[in-house]
Amino acid sequence: MFYVYVYRDPRPAKNRQPVYVGKGSGNRLNHHWLRGNTGNKPFNDWLAMLRRIKLEPIIEIVSEFEGESEAHDYECSLIELYGRRDTKSGPLFNRTNGGVGVDGLKWTTEHRKQHVKAIRARDMTAYHTPEFLEKMKAVGKDFWEDPEYRERTIAAQRAAAATPEVRAIKSAATKAGWQNEKTRQARIDGIKASRTPELRAQLSASCSALWDDERRARQSEKMKEVLASPAMKAQRSAAMKLRWEKWRAQKK
Repeated sequence: MFYVYVYRDPRPAKNRQPVYVGKGSGNRLNHHWLRGNTGNKPFNDWLAMLRRIKLEPIIEIVSEFEGESEAHDYECSLIELYGRRDTKSGPLFNRTNGGVGVDGLKWTTEHRKQHVKAIRARDMTAYHTPEFLEKMKAVGKDFWEDPEYRERTIAAQRAAAATPEVRAIKSAATKAGWQNEKTRQARIDGIKASRTPELRAQLSASCSALWDDERRARQSEKMKEVLASPAMKAQRSAAMKLRWEKWRAQKK
């Protein structure tokens, strides 16, 4: 008995994105995670990243076959359907089109197209029915109600969001948004709309509850230290000189 398996990204934001397709038998599907894949550095790096953030890949058998050639056909079809990273055609870490080590296989372009078409049609049927969506919603809810899974996921999301690459992407996107007139106005309108009397009262009550005498005294001392620092004094002096020069220039 042979099967075709898929490794999927477990991070919630990735929506179970496929990252590797393989075929095998026995416990082959777990070898990459348990032993590593020394011949595929990008895939190994991805697996190592999951270990660092304490997540495990989603590994699933997508189809089983009596013969190896049928499993090979299906593996090749999935790789072509999803696309490879090294060819910039998709998200897979696979380095070949599949079926390495299978002898005597005759694979025609028409045959491959038929398989891809069949897989795509099946995937659309499986992933777009209300029943399937409800099932996935229930599964996600069950996962999220597990405290250990929830903590791991939140920690992973925070770790991913704190990387310099992600920060740079977010910063660039924010700047681009504010430079777009339509987007900027929509953001301003949203901020104004959110400042309701109820929200203001809620924020005021929260601040009042936090701002006790001890906290106020600590903050006051901290502000005095900041204002008395040489750097702040120099900054205030430069600002006063600039204002004085502007006032004198206006009087002339």
